[in-house]
Amino acid sequence: MKVLTIERESDMDEYVVMQARKEPSRVACWEEDRAGVTHGTLVMRWIDDQDLYLEHVEVDEAWRGKGVATRLLDMALATYRLSGEQLTVRTHSATGEMDALLASARRRHPEFRFIAIGDDDDE
Repeated sequence: MKVLTIERESDMDEYVVMQARKEPSRVACWEEDRAGVTHGTLVMRWIDDQDLYLEHVEVDEAWRGKGVATRLLDMALATYRLSGEQLTVRTHSATGEMDALLASARRRHPEFRFIAIGDDDDE
């Protein structure tokens, strides 16, 4: 198991720790403040050699709209980027905040394909 830790000052003038724990079958990421209060969590797992499933994203209500989910997804994708192949990230049908997260991810990470299961297109 590999653990990646990033420490930084947040946009809200708080000290933030982001961690990613990569296991053979999945990666779990979380962001928390100095007091250990979790701002958000994300879990992604392998479906097969080229497909990942974004199975869980949760952001504390006080931190929504402040880029927590985007930072967590970026950190998770960074752990998979080294493969050199185009990987596909799948998730449940996108609505609301998940749809916005996927749209943003498609623009920022052209090396990955993002598909909401149930979508007709494979953007």
